[in-house]
Amino acid sequence: MEQREAAEFDENATQKRLAQAQKTPVQSNFVCPGMKQAVLRDRSETAKSQGVEVPSQLCQWPVKLALVSSNAPYFANADLLLVADCVPFAMGDFHNRFLKGHSIAAGCPKLDGSNFYIEKLTQILKANKLNSLKVIHMEVPCCSGLTHIAREAIAASGRDMPFDDVTVDLRGSIITTEVVNNLS
Repeated sequence: MEQREAAEFDENATQKRLAQAQKTPVQSNFVCPGMKQAVLRDRSETAKSQGVEVPSQLCQWPVKLALVSSNAPYFANADLLLVADCVPFAMGDFHNRFLKGHSIAAGCPKLDGSNFYIEKLTQILKANKLNSLKVIHMEVPCCSGLTHIAREAIAASGRDMPFDDVTVDLRGSIITTEVVNNLS
């Protein structure tokens, strides 16, 4: 703590400064809708469910697409989930609804390089016979980059593989589910 001399508080000057600040337009770059802050539910709602332990359905490690090996045994004959990083946090029932019995590769198309992701997923597709692929992403525009990554990787792998594309809203509810045929 530092103690020093200061000019006496001038309420009129403060009010003028605040009024001027409200009139001055804020210079800002485009802000991604995915970065918009939102309170989705009151913390007391979450507190009601505390104390109930739900077992994890995770069957592999690592989970990040950047870290998994394309030759990992958990990809052989697997049902693969390509999941945006935020999805498991938004969906309270993600483990039981989606993860159970599946392999996973998680990533963020906004923060990580999509070209790297395309190459990595292509390697996984070439090295393994997957039973299915499901892309699960949030509703924010940048997150739909996972769908693009899946399309490009399937095309680069030379496989003809439709996949499910699931969009989740910020409260964790599924908005849409569609089958994407890479030839369309």
